[in-house]
Amino acid sequence: MLEFDEAKHIYTLDGRELPSVTTILKNCGCMKALPFYTDAGAANGKRRHLLTELYDNRTLDWGTIASEDMPYLEGWITARKDLNITVEPSEIEVQLYHPILGYAGTADRICLVDGVRTILDIKNGAPAKWNVLQLILYGLAYSVLFEQSLPELLCVYLKKNGKYKAQKHDYSDQSYAIAAARIQNWKGIK
Repeated sequence: MLEFDEAKHIYTLDGRELPSVTTILKNCGCMKALPFYTDAGAANGKRRHLLTELYDNRTLDWGTIASEDMPYLEGWITARKDLNITVEPSEIEVQLYHPILGYAGTADRICLVDGVRTILDIKNGAPAKWNVLQLILYGLAYSVLFEQSLPELLCVYLKKNGKYKAQKHDYSDQSYAIAAARIQNWKGIK
């Protein structure tokens, strides 16, 4: 059984530690240190991400939303409507692992976008090249775990003006994602 220690950001499968998708991408050099990263910015992103989760779970207390966070939630609500996104509570923050490549991660959403099964990631920042590798690794794990065809891949970037940008991805960089996972396993967890 896959377990996740959120405080340490460690996944274990039947007692064996698995590298996270984020660890793989950082260790292979795909995710560089972000010069604009701050603890406050990370807290804002986490809080805004939680708002989308609470909204999708239909448990959001509208009276608790800070004014600076509302545009991000509005962007998500608009994206859901415009893109015809259907999300069930069981499809939110889905923990996945790949039994052959030996990694784990948590997909923001495994949902239907205009009726098509999709791995969807919600971002509060600008698009980055590594985003596609992250989604590919989630998609590969989903496909193997659930014995399904590869799902579609989509990033939704929420903006401070209440708008969003949707960016579809494909599996054309799959060989790079697999190589990163294999190199990580060759190097070891740390």
